[in-house]
Amino acid sequence: FFRQSNMPHVGLTAPQSNQSIDLESSIARSQNLPFMGIRSEAEDMHTDLIEMRRHLHQNPEVAFQEFKTAAFIEEKLRQIEGVTNIRTQVAKTGVVASILGSRPVPTGLVATVLLRADMDALPMEDGLPEDCPYRSQVPGVAHKCGHDVHIATMIGAARILAQHRDLFAGEMRIVFQPAEEATGGAVPMIKEGVADGVTAALSLHVMAWNEVGTVALREGPINASEDCFFVTITGNGGHAAEPHLASNPIPAACTMIQAAQGYISRKVAATSLVVLTVSHISAGSGDAVNVIPETCVFSATLRCFGSIREEIKEHLPCMWKDLAKAFDCKADVEIENGYACGENDHTIVSAVRRVTTEMYGDDAVEEIPDPEMGAEDFFEFSLGGKIPVCQFWLGGANPERGIDDNNHCPRFDVDEECLPMGSAVLAAAALDLAIHTAPKRRREHHHRWPAQNRISSHHPDHHHQDPAGCRL
Repeated sequence: FFRQSNMPHVGLTAPQSNQSIDLESSIARSQNLPFMGIRSEAEDMHTDLIEMRRHLHQNPEVAFQEFKTAAFIEEKLRQIEGVTNIRTQVAKTGVVASILGSRPVPTGLVATVLLRADMDALPMEDGLPEDCPYRSQVPGVAHKCGHDVHIATMIGAARILAQHRDLFAGEMRIVFQPAEEATGGAVPMIKEGVADGVTAALSLHVMAWNEVGTVALREGPINASEDCFFVTITGNGGHAAEPHLASNPIPAACTMIQAAQGYISRKVAATSLVVLTVSHISAGSGDAVNVIPETCVFSATLRCFGSIREEIKEHLPCMWKDLAKAFDCKADVEIENGYACGENDHTIVSAVRRVTTEMYGDDAVEEIPDPEMGAEDFFEFSLGGKIPVCQFWLGGANPERGIDDNNHCPRFDVDEECLPMGSAVLAAAALDLAIHTAPKRRREHHHRWPAQNRISSHHPDHHHQDPAGCRL
């Protein structure tokens, strides 16, 4: 399922195979990263992190509309000494900034570590109590997947990294990405050059099923791919009392949906991780019970890992069209390709595990036993496996305080004790990657954001044709 991180990276120099990097790493390791100091710095920011998170929670914005969010982020970044080259309106509402290390590097080899936080909220009501001091003030919009936490912890990590510029060479590229919950903001940012020259990428996701004080990790596959089917069945309308004179698309749709579930259970190996969910169906006006409608539409989402993805996308439309013909109907199937499956690089996972245990102890690290069938566009920053990436889960639940509703639930909330830990682990892992772990480029080949050519030369042709053209 996954690409081993010790495979050669195009244009990169792997530390395992370069004697000079081994020498530099040994020198750097002897300096001992100030892990406990980083934890202390994060805890000193706890009140500020809470204030930022609550401001963001009260003022959520949906995909590609994060204008006030971006302005808030820019304001906070400009207050940090050492954060430079701040760019706004990247992929419409994204924000990108750099922290440049000052440590001399005898070998001339430097890393560019991209740290990403997503910004958008969900189009849903906030189900927190009316008297909650940070309840969303925007009707119909709420941070119910923790992106307010992601932004606040990333700003905190930027503060820590800026204070330790003397520990690393190269660049920490801080990326605030729009539209993760909708059409995907990663690919538009990549097309504007945000991933150019990056040698490793890191992010976190706060999770409701992991308790506060923990970080959860998994090597290899962690998030499923995601694709959408939009099916329109066209028949011949008529009177409900005379179905033999019509071609009712509703029974056709029901048979097609049942057959799809049968296809997944009978034609896909039981060992494959596949979910096909029909999430919407509609036909007729809803008022006229004596009318057979002309059309019926349904939509479905496919989540899976590996090559079975393409097989299902090829076979299901053919089956649906043949079944529609059996009912004297016609089926049109539109497929909207979504995110690729997400795979965590084992060397970066090891770095996150190492710094977390150094700061918080062995009990703070949990293993994610199975991949998550949800999709996540952070993994687009791997550029199809060319860049090692990792997303870890930050525990945000506290059942004793009643904080345990799942992400995307109207009552979703986090224990804000998780905020300093998120900032500390992000910062410490980024330092570990920049100094020890991440592949490196020679300084003369290092591309700082923004590159002269804003379109990444490393990014392959991608299934996302248009930022507005894919529903996730």
